[in-house]
Amino acid sequence: MVYVSTSSYEIGLPRTSTAVGIYKSVDGGNSWNAVNNGLATVSPMISVDVNALAASPTTPGLLYAGTGNGAVRSTDGGTGWALTGLARQVFSMVIDPTDDDTAFAGTDSGLFQTTDGGVTWERMDSVPSGRVASLAIDPKGRMLYAAVNNVGIFKGVR
Repeated sequence: MVYVSTSSYEIGLPRTSTAVGIYKSVDGGNSWNAVNNGLATVSPMISVDVNALAASPTTPGLLYAGTGNGAVRSTDGGTGWALTGLARQVFSMVIDPTDDDTAFAGTDSGLFQTTDGGVTWERMDSVPSGRVASLAIDPKGRMLYAAVNNVGIFKGVR
């Protein structure tokens, strides 16, 4: 199973375009189906514009999506979505491969972490403020990498 996300900001489409959102392929990318059901209705502030998408490497169907108005979470492969406690623009996301309740979100004001499945988020002061444009985590969940625009790349042992 493969998931991808698109944003009108990235491809220059109107925000109402049917080409934006989250898509899922179950045949190795030969065909794609939108899994945006309920994404726009989770909150009046959430659109199908998705800046970041993270899929759990251990739990099929667990997804976090970063939007212009916050992070949302799905436990059923995108059939349904729920708001998390992070209500700010999210540019990058990653899920800890050893603990599905732990995820990281990169925002304009730095890096945030949840350890309770997205209910609460805490700013990680070890990464300076700035847009965290990209996140990566090693397969054992011990090393987190954060790329902060115009600042640099930060590596942290967890």
